[in-house]
Amino acid sequence: MDMKDQMKTEKEQSGQPTPKGMTLGNVWFASKEHGENFIQLIERFKAYKNPEYAAACYVVSHPEIYYRIN
Repeated sequence: MDMKDQMKTEKEQSGQPTPKGMTLGNVWFASKEHGENFIQLIERFKAYKNPEYAAACYVVSHPEIYYRIN
């Protein structure tokens, strides 16, 4: 498999639900705390089952927003 095929495969699978959760693929976080908050919210709301919930969790998990929802 060459690099283009590898990248295409990762892109196609990125953000898709899996039996054990959701692949993160090329998800970018503003900070380590943003990523940690995201994981907590995904688990709390079982958002790995629904991409729309996962997107909402991604936005809300940003540290400048997250502290307001606890």
